[in-house]
Amino acid sequence: MNGHQATAISPNNSAVAGNVDGGCGAASSTARNGSSWVSRLVDALGNWLNQSGILVCIKMDRNLTALWHKDWGLKLLARENENMYTGWFTSFPVQRSLTQTEHNEALSREKKAKAESNERGGLVKLNSTFIDWIDRRFLVRGMMNTCIMFLMCVVIFFFAIWFSVYGTLFVEPDNNFIYYYASGMLIAIIVLFYFLLLKREFFTYTHFPIRFNRVTRKIYVFRHNGPEGVLTVAWDEVFFHIGHSQKTPNLCDIRGEVLEGETVKDTFALGHFFERPQPVLEMWEFIRRYMEEGPEAVGEHPLDRYVSLSVTGSFKNCLIMSRIFYGADSPFAQAISLPLVALSAVTRWLILKTCKVPVFPPEIESECVVEANDPNVWPIPESSGQFAAENPAIMARAVERAEKAATR
Repeated sequence: MNGHQATAISPNNSAVAGNVDGGCGAASSTARNGSSWVSRLVDALGNWLNQSGILVCIKMDRNLTALWHKDWGLKLLARENENMYTGWFTSFPVQRSLTQTEHNEALSREKKAKAESNERGGLVKLNSTFIDWIDRRFLVRGMMNTCIMFLMCVVIFFFAIWFSVYGTLFVEPDNNFIYYYASGMLIAIIVLFYFLLLKREFFTYTHFPIRFNRVTRKIYVFRHNGPEGVLTVAWDEVFFHIGHSQKTPNLCDIRGEVLEGETVKDTFALGHFFERPQPVLEMWEFIRRYMEEGPEAVGEHPLDRYVSLSVTGSFKNCLIMSRIFYGADSPFAQAISLPLVALSAVTRWLILKTCKVPVFPPEIESECVVEANDPNVWPIPESSGQFAAENPAIMARAVERAEKAATR
């Protein structure tokens, strides 16, 4: 995920899939003339995906995929390696003072941000008591880096099995040690890959929600279900600011700093990350209004009052996320990216099948009780973009908001 976020999966922030721009449109036309059977196959697949709701929202705003650039493939490969993995693969730096940049880009709880309120596909759940927000790593789960390493492990595993079987069946017992040794070394490589990367994906949690409770005015940052697995901190005591990637500073997100005096003791990132600050400000304004003004202050238009993101690990959702990540929108792009889309969707699906659904401890859930007749419970889709796919009015509203967002 490369500075590109779930804007695309959110009906609030995106439009119906179609031709992208002049460059991609011309490319798809050339591909259609040059290999008509591929085009017909891809068009048929695209029509099915549209009808099933998978292609509901993939356009608008230069976020989520590099498809909108003429050199989308090269940019995508580069950006995956520049991703913001701090806070996931490596820890955020603590025991430090805030930098001048962090002070300059502070996010105020009291002042309205210079942006409209927009959840940008980061909202997981909303009611009168709390909202759950998605973690920054959600979209990249199972994508390029993980997918490649996982495929390497699968190939290496089959070679390891082949060496063992061949050494056992076709080599004299006195000479088969080298085959068993090679098999063992290959298994060791798989173990190394697992501890380097894959253990942070497999057998963890489907997502890592950040909960904002407006009644207790607390934030709960889920990390695991064990002891001290949830960071609990007062809403008014967190220093929020726009965070930036260390390698590519234009990639930004919402960052929360837990301070003790002037010293940073803990850090967490929330929501998707983007290539420019405006979508980050829109997410922040949504959270700020909810906490300071209440649930009625967000989703002022009736057609905006729903959750667009689904965190369930269905294959359909995995395919949606994979298509969003690789920007497979036009027929030409679909044909080119189809192998990566399919492999990443399968990898993500396998990862999520091994993961547990996060559950907050009972003492936290007791602070987050939702009234039985709460009028502010927003519906949650079974698949991302479902409501826009099923309701033309919601889709029209989504397109309208997406077009406005693209001009900001």
